[in-house]
Amino acid sequence: MRRRSVSAWPPYWRLPAPETRSRALSPTRTCWSSCAWRGGWACRRWCPRTGSAACFRNFVANFVLCHKGYLPVRAESQLDAPVRELPPYRVRDLMGANSSSRHQHELMCKLLSRAVEAVRSSAGFVFNPFDALEADDLAATRRDLAGVPVFAVGPLHKLSPASSSSLLQQDRSCLDWLDAQAPASVLYISFGSLASMSGAALAKVAWGVANSGRPFLWALRRGLARDAAVPDGFAAATGDRGLVVGWSPQEEVLAHGAVSGFWTQGVELGAGGRVRGRADALPAMLRRRDGQREARGARVSRGHRAGRRRALAGSGGGGHSTVDAG
Repeated sequence: MRRRSVSAWPPYWRLPAPETRSRALSPTRTCWSSCAWRGGWACRRWCPRTGSAACFRNFVANFVLCHKGYLPVRAESQLDAPVRELPPYRVRDLMGANSSSRHQHELMCKLLSRAVEAVRSSAGFVFNPFDALEADDLAATRRDLAGVPVFAVGPLHKLSPASSSSLLQQDRSCLDWLDAQAPASVLYISFGSLASMSGAALAKVAWGVANSGRPFLWALRRGLARDAAVPDGFAAATGDRGLVVGWSPQEEVLAHGAVSGFWTQGVELGAGGRVRGRADALPAMLRRRDGQREARGARVSRGHRAGRRRALAGSGGGGHSTVDAG
């Protein structure tokens, strides 16, 4: 099986112009530390963010949304109400919509406020997405942060070689396994390096994969589900049509011609995976759990209109859902 080139990327993915970079990244303006006075010069930090511009707009709007009564959520019937100040979101898509107590809500507000203030006082804001994907949200972010340069420099995985600095050991044998598979036949599954789920949720995922009958490659990180593993009988049910590894070289896997889709937790899809999935022309499915992933799901399904949202069986109003994106 021929592997797709990782180096080919459309011409509209561009870094800032050289003259802009040299001016914006000059030593007198850039300092990778907290705001401070050093040697008589005011040093301001740059704020890099791997997440989406849409999610950051959610951060900025938090104060106004609380003032207008959208948050904290007082009744489940409120969850599907549209947020007119922040289309295409509904209340359930907002950061903090799942807060279970007043104390938790106040902590979330404080966290978002500090994040926004750090950006407002920075020398510049650097995003992983690119203008062609988030033109409206980036334009709104630039208005919200008037006076702070905002650069959309992604997708970074297309502009730099695959990193070998992963803290997790990559099992490169999966690439040989992919070489033996039919073109566009394999579902790649990875829920990221930070996400977690219950043993029951892991079992549901495993049996869903087994019952699909599709070939799959699953990067199943140790510790994804504490003290839990794939259920007994999973290996027998899937046979040789699937491969489970501890971790994989993700950029190379996503660029492989045998891979036809990507199932991820949503952190990656909001930060890198959504960019990667679109950049490599792969359909993707997001599994969400927290507020940022809800916001990303809303943006993919109702903003980009590049997917559809589905509630999982038994998830209820505040449980798990997925977004099929492609």
